Amino acid sequence: MSVLCIETGGRSKYNSNINEKEIAIAQKVREGNLGCVEGFDEIKGDNMKKKFEHIIHGGDYNPDHWLKHPEVIDKDFELMTKAGFNSATIGVFAWKELEPEEGIYNFGWLDNIMDRLAEKGMTAVLATPSGGRPYWMDRDHPEVLRVSDMRVRNLHGIRHNHCLTSPYYRKKVHEMNTRL
Repeated sequence: MSVLCIETGGRSKYNSNINEKEIAIAQKVREGNLGCVEGFDEIKGDNMKKKFEHIIHGGDYNPDHWLKHPEVIDKDFELMTKAGFNSATIGVFAWKELEPEEGIYNFGWLDNIMDRLAEKGMTAVLATPSGGRPYWMDRDHPEVLRVSDMRVRNLHGIRHNHCLTSPYYRKKVHEMNTRL
C-alpha cells in the first residue's frame, strides 16, 4: 500500500496554528490535485488516487508512560478512534520499558498495543527508542553520554544526549533495533 504523509511541522494540541501553505496543500489533497510535496514527483487527479490510498492521520503515542494505568490506555484508544486516527507512532522513547535492565527485554506490552492498533484498523509506525536511553545504561556506561565542547559530560535525562562514537551505545542500538 502506498501512503502520502504531509508533515505539518510537529503541531501539538497546544499549538495548532497551521500556515497558509499547509492549508493550501491540504485543500489540494482533498481535491486530488497535488503538485509536489517534499520530493514527490508531480501527482494529480486519478494518478494520485492510484499511488496513495489515504493520508496518514495520527501521531506519536507513548503508552509506555501509562502501563501501570490501563484505564488511561483504554481512554486513549477511545479518543484515537473518535478522532479518526489511522496510524500511531509507538516506541519513540520507550527503551526503559523495552529493556528495563541490561539484557532483560519486555516486548509483551508493545505486542499488546500493536494488536490493539490493528484491531482498530490503525497502522503502527514502529520507532526506534535510541533517543531516550534507560537510566541503567547511563549509570553503568557513562561513555554513552554526550560531552560538551567544554569537555563536560552531560547528565542523564536529556533526550538525544548520546555519544554517537560510543561503541557500547552503537552495539546496544543495533541490538534493540534488531530485536524490534
